[in-house]
Amino acid sequence: MLRNYSKRVLFFVLILMLASGVAQTQTTTRFTYQGRLNNGGVVANGNYDLQFALFDGANSNVQVGQTLTMTNVPVDGGVFTVTLDFGRDAFADGLRFLEIKMCFLHGRAGRAG
Repeated sequence: MLRNYSKRVLFFVLILMLASGVAQTQTTTRFTYQGRLNNGGVVANGNYDLQFALFDGANSNVQVGQTLTMTNVPVDGGVFTVTLDFGRDAFADGLRFLEIKMCFLHGRAGRAG
């Protein structure tokens, strides 16, 4: 009886190890960001080109990772949602600050917040 119990425990541990290995291979660095956008003090609507950059401090010129550009992003009632991926090392240490630049597709500039 002890032998059957040992086999069951071993089988359970093996299943857990395999499951954790599968979970680790599915880890991603992507995340969803939802923001609010005003254009000239008015709630934005329409399609915008957005650029996202990470920095290692609020007043720092040290960028972490590359600038991500999203084109033709729909903004409805001032709200937009994008999926960003700055890579595996982008959040390895310290705080990060996200800079967002935008351009209305008809050439008017605004500010994301």
